Amino acid sequence: MAVIQLPDGRVVDSNAPTSPSASELAEFQNQRAGAGAQFAAAAAQVKAKSDANTTGYQSSRTDLTTKYTQLRDRLPGAYAKRNVLNSGIYQRGLQDYAQQRGADFYKLAQTYLTTQGQINADAAGQYGQYVTQLDAVNRSEYARRADLAAQLRAAQQLQAQQQAQAVQQAAAEGSAYAAAANAQQQDF
Repeated sequence: MAVIQLPDGRVVDSNAPTSPSASELAEFQNQRAGAGAQFAAAAAQVKAKSDANTTGYQSSRTDLTTKYTQLRDRLPGAYAKRNVLNSGIYQRGLQDYAQQRGADFYKLAQTYLTTQGQINADAAGQYGQYVTQLDAVNRSEYARRADLAAQLRAAQQLQAQQQAQAVQQAAAEGSAYAAAANAQQQDF
């Protein structure tokens, strides 16, 4: 193990791994799991809202169908009492009935579709939030890995420089020793 102090004051182990520690990896995984749990809860809420909207629509449609079936069944009787069943007045009443029925069913469908569109937009927003959270966790992990790799590279470069300086110093000292020894031999 070679502990080296970098020029910026940080102390690193030149043999350190380039991966985050087990606790850091566990934290990243916990953050991902938390984002997944939030998304799953949001998706369940969206499904519940969508199911409730669909159930409400189906119930309202059944009620409207019943209402207009009963109105249609009673319609001839009202005109027969006045002896205008075979007149244009009755035909006009049928047209009014059909127009009102169509308008009510259209309004019901529009309400359902508008609500479903809002639910779907909420679902898309929640998915976008989930993806953003995962991206943030991934970026944090990648940044941590890059920082560790940069620290390791800096430590290894510094260690190599220190070793090169030590070799140069030893060579210089060896040359000075050799020169001094040579000079002593010449004096004899």
